[in-house]
Amino acid sequence: MKNLKRILCLTLALLMLLTSLIACANSEEEDTGHGELSISEDGPVETDQYGQEVYSDPTAGLSFGGKQVNFLVRSGSQYLREWYTDNPTSNVDQQIYSRNVTVEDALDVKLNYIVQAEGADNKDFYTKVTNAGASGQGEIDVVSGFAAYATNQNAMPYYVNWFDSEKLPYLNLDRKYWNQNYQRDAAAFGKLYVNVGDMNLSLYDRCMVVFFNKTKVAQYIKDSSGNPINLYELVQNGQWYYETFYNMIKDVYEDTGDVQEQRDNKDFYGVTGIKGSEASDAFLYSLGGMLSTTASDGSHSLVTDTKLQKLGDIYEAMTEFWYSNGAIMPTDSATNYDVFTGGHALFTVDVVWHYETGLTKLHAMSDGYGIIPMPKFDEDQESYITGVQDAYNVLSIMHCGQNQDLAMISAVLEKMAYESYNTVRPYYVENILKLRNMDYDSSNCFNYVIDNICFDFCDVYCAGIGWVRNALWRAPFAANASFETNWSNYWRKNNKKVQDFDAWLLAQG
Repeated sequence: MKNLKRILCLTLALLMLLTSLIACANSEEEDTGHGELSISEDGPVETDQYGQEVYSDPTAGLSFGGKQVNFLVRSGSQYLREWYTDNPTSNVDQQIYSRNVTVEDALDVKLNYIVQAEGADNKDFYTKVTNAGASGQGEIDVVSGFAAYATNQNAMPYYVNWFDSEKLPYLNLDRKYWNQNYQRDAAAFGKLYVNVGDMNLSLYDRCMVVFFNKTKVAQYIKDSSGNPINLYELVQNGQWYYETFYNMIKDVYEDTGDVQEQRDNKDFYGVTGIKGSEASDAFLYSLGGMLSTTASDGSHSLVTDTKLQKLGDIYEAMTEFWYSNGAIMPTDSATNYDVFTGGHALFTVDVVWHYETGLTKLHAMSDGYGIIPMPKFDEDQESYITGVQDAYNVLSIMHCGQNQDLAMISAVLEKMAYESYNTVRPYYVENILKLRNMDYDSSNCFNYVIDNICFDFCDVYCAGIGWVRNALWRAPFAANASFETNWSNYWRKNNKKVQDFDAWLLAQG
């Protein structure tokens, strides 16, 4: 019966994929098709139907005799779904199901998913990790954890360094299905204990972007000739700047709520954004800011000199924007959705996808909505930069257990990332995330979003270092306080946290 279910699911997946390919073939723009060649600095490169480089299967011919690999995964449906579902019904479910079957059959392994509720501040989840590590029984091989809590110092001693090629011989971390930006910013002293691969769809869900109300933006935002401004053209021409965005929203306020002369969620605003996170963090990254810097010897510290001055300029611009007459900052995502989808704001700064009910509200908007990247600081900034809200999944490999086969685990992760690169991730981005969430122009602009996702060392290791961003960025912003004063008061304490964490990392095996 189980084999019959597997065959039926695979057949349905193939039918869904065939339907998708036929639709693509009938579209105005033709796919390059598998086997096409593109030209790079290194010469011709074979590309697939999504235009991405074709790789050979690095795990071909490996077999592990039916051994089981245990994944600890978060119980939230939006994070669990990138790993498996018991009842695959949607197209992306079928893609993931097919990927898992392919990995199991090709390597002769069994994928076992242990679903764990997180608890307050992820305490329950990481208690499960540390208990498993301390037991030495090897009941957990791979941890897929909440990015903000993943570098828990109680858990990290049980993790394998991803760069240890002797223990993990089948990983090819220079391939594009392992996120190169993440590895660059998370690596320290030749060590990497958390990583992101193409199986981590939640990374793309949590990209911070600008949503706009199509109808009301056309009514309110005009060029010098009185014509509606085309936001998509601004983005594509590289002219979507902070000052442009600020001038669009700063004076847009109408007292349309139930209580006159009182600002509330029923008034009309230029922009809405979640105060405790997206409102502040999105600008930190998109305008080119970083909290930390890396010295030539690999050590880390909080930014100084010109980088600190730039950070101060970004903070000033951000507070000018959000504390203008045209902005409102709810403290939770549900209210923020309600303000924007209810037609009470021209724009919202938010992640691409929080949860299903929010997406339902977006789809129900009579005004329609579009998505564009966060703006550049000014014309001197070369590219759009995307920050990621820190609820996405990251991966760690555990090394506890006398009979644990780390070589096999590395092969399984490599094969899973490879298959996700070929099918799941591009299918999800192109046919689910884009087509489900975005119109044609928003879909094109979304490429700017995912091409330049960035990470900061202090954020990657926030649980281990001690929440530097909260103290030096979010806290003063929430109070509309002086950045310089707050930095001066707290930089020494927080810089020591960074240096102490460096020393801790150096001491790890």
